[in-house]
Amino acid sequence: MEFDIKPALDYAAKKIYARILLQMPESTGALKESLSVSVVGDSIEISYNEYGKYTNMGTDDISPLYWSAIPETTIEEVNNNLEKEIYKGLDQMEVDLGF
Repeated sequence: MEFDIKPALDYAAKKIYARILLQMPESTGALKESLSVSVVGDSIEISYNEYGKYTNMGTDDISPLYWSAIPETTIEEVNNNLEKEIYKGLDQMEVDLGF
């Protein structure tokens, strides 16, 4: 038996998107407009304009901003939601199996 954790992944993707968007630097707005956070299979993919990696991680001439870092509070919230979805799925499996 399987249960669907896609709702938890969708929730995580939305939280990650919102957090990164808040932390991104904004000059022209092009970097923010290029941000994409999506669920692909059982993974969350994050993409943005090529130059974003230089503002995020820095170069010899640019200090890193680390704007893609996700705070521990957001990670905990996402993990709690995922755990809730897993327990909901396990409870449904028990009902389906007659336990």
